[in-house]
This record gives sequence, structure tokens and C-alpha cells, in this order.
Amino acid sequence: MSISNTTFSERLQIFMDNKGLNDNKMTVKAGLSIGQLGKARNGTKGLNSASIEKILYAYPDLDANWLLTGEGEMLKSEKSKQTPEVQEIHHPRSVEKKEAMQVVYLYDFKASAGLRSLFDNNQHRIIDDIHIPNLPKCDGAIHIVGDSMYPLLKSGDIILYKQMPLDIEICSTARCTCCPMI
Repeated sequence: MSISNTTFSERLQIFMDNKGLNDNKMTVKAGLSIGQLGKARNGTKGLNSASIEKILYAYPDLDANWLLTGEGEMLKSEKSKQTPEVQEIHHPRSVEKKEAMQVVYLYDFKASAGLRSLFDNNQHRIIDDIHIPNLPKCDGAIHIVGDSMYPLLKSGDIILYKQMPLDIEICSTARCTCCPMI
């Protein structure tokens, strides 16, 4: 259903009507400010990109292209709803608090044998940002180079990292084989 001659606010209202939503329900689920949708609808104030992003995260079946341009279908097909497989490779001793939504910067740094040079030199260029929901706090993301960690990590993979203080107690156990690379 291509409706490119409608406004963003009209398309948002079409979606809300289709889902049986009112302003209050969408405001609460998307975490918007009270009255924000009404102001956008009557032209007093538009929605900023952060608010639109919140709506799209709250309603994953809503097609972003349709909402923004009116092109394509309002609801995503089952195929496009599939999320890529994410494999957790670190299992911390304690559960870390997960962030509802965070932006992680992807640095222009290639990891091959460790991250020491990344931490020693904070002058690496940010090449992109990644928006990730429901994940413990991360300090950054980098590309993997080489195959020393294959099959767990492959060249070209992107990993997230978090700087941690060196814990001598952990390094004294037989399981810690990565400390010399830090």
C-alpha cells in the first residue's frame, strides 16, 4: 500500500488506527513525552529522530521506510522481521545491568592480537555508531582481523568491548589465558 502523497503524521495515524492505538498507549509504550504525538499531528511541533526511533523500536512490525516516505508496505513481512543471530561469547561471573538502549561507537581499529593499543591510544576515529537494546554497558565496537579465534570469531566480525580493571585474582586462575594479550 504505497501512500506517498500523505504526511508522516497521517501515516502514523493510519498505523495507530490499524493497531487500535491511541496517543496515550503509543506514548507509554514508546517512552515519548506526554502530548508529543498531539503536537506533531496538529503541526505545532514535529517529532525528532530520537522520538521516531523510539516508536520504531516499540513497534518492530512498523516499516520505517513506509512511515518516513509512504513507500512500500506499512507492516514488515515475516522475512524482514528476522533478526541476525547474536552469539554471546563472554559469560561474566555476575549479572551486569542491561541498558534499555545505548549507542556504541564503532572505531576505525582492527583487532588482531588484543586491545592494548586501542586502550593506550584514544585517538582512533569513530566510523559509525550502533544502536543496541537490552545489552550491558559497552565502551565501543571494533572489527576483527585474522583468524586466530576461528571458529568463534572470524575476520570481519564486529565485537563490542568494555574496559575492565585488571583483576589479579582472575588472572591467577588456570582458566585465564588472555591476560598476556591485554
